Parts: sequence; structure tokens; C-alpha cells
Amino acid sequence: MTTEQMNDMMAMALGGRAAEQVMLGKISTGAQNDLERVTRSAYSQVAIYGMNAAVGLLSFPPEEGRLDKPYSEDTAKLIDTEVRALVDIAYTRTLGLLKDKKHLVEDMAQALLEKEVLNLEELESLLGKRPYNAVEMRNIDKFSQGFGGKLDGSGESTTEAPAPPPPTDDPANEGQPALAAKGATKGGDDGTKGPIVAS
Repeated sequence: MTTEQMNDMMAMALGGRAAEQVMLGKISTGAQNDLERVTRSAYSQVAIYGMNAAVGLLSFPPEEGRLDKPYSEDTAKLIDTEVRALVDIAYTRTLGLLKDKKHLVEDMAQALLEKEVLNLEELESLLGKRPYNAVEMRNIDKFSQGFGGKLDGSGESTTEAPAPPPPTDDPANEGQPALAAKGATKGGDDGTKGPIVAS
């Protein structure tokens, strides 16, 4: 994950707290889990992944059962300062976005009051299309396209799913069908033939 992606995720996670401040003018305890995630992410950038210029290319991953820190008190203060700065930047960015797009947040809140769940098309009609496309196909794209094919009017996929490979008896025989799949048979006590089954 890149620095920009981590910063985006922190800004996104702070959206609930920022929305309370912008939309309601007061904050609640509801964002506690988000704040934990943001704090962990910021500390990871600064103290584990070497993504902070002030701390440098150092990594101090937490060690189970270790009580002392493998760095000085000055470094600990520097890490704390840099983490606070990262979180403050992400929160300021999120507040700015919410203030700028407040009318869209209000529109979405009204739509959710009318209809408890909004699908992708309804979100796009309220907020517009995403400003960029993901490199990989998202799960929602796979769903809307029928996992490999377009959906017809009935919601059915217009392409057939590929047939699964036949089962194998041994991982070393990749692509070779299992004995039962080859049609190997063994006579039963009653004179009938059936597939060979390991006993």
C-alpha cells in the first residue's frame, strides 16, 4: 500500500467524526473504532513502514511481551509528533471535503431517510460517478456485470460460467481426472459395477 493510499484511508475513516462536527455541530463516541484504526495506521506509517521523512527509514514493529522500546525518548516524542501531524492533516482534509460537499451529504441523508438502502446507481445519481476508475474490477462491478458477463433484463448473466476442472486424486497429477471421473469401475458383491471408492 502506498503512502497516498494510507492517507486516503485515514481521511475516509475520519469521515464519520468530521460529519458529526460539520452536520450536527457536536461529536459523539461513535467514531472510537475509526479513531483506533487511524491511530494504528499513522503509527504504522511513521514507526514501522519508514514512510516519514523526520523519522527516516527506520522500522520499530511492536514485539509481543516487550516492555521497553527499542528507541530513545527523543525518538518516541518525534514519532508522537509526526503521528499527530499526519492525523491532523487527514482530519483537516476530511473537514474541507465535507464542508465543500455538504449539499451532497444532505441529499444522501434525505435519500436514506426515504429508502433505507441505496444501490450503486442511486449513489451515482446523487454523488456522480467516481472521479477515477479502479485498476482492478471491484466486487460491485463483478456483481453488476454478472461475474464475467453482462446482466440481461431479468438479472440473469448472459454468459455461462466456465466448467470447473475435474477432481484429481493426487495434486502431482495436475489436470488428470480422478479415478472415479475416468469411469474406472469395480464389481460389487451383487455383480453390479460402480465407481472405485477408497475404503
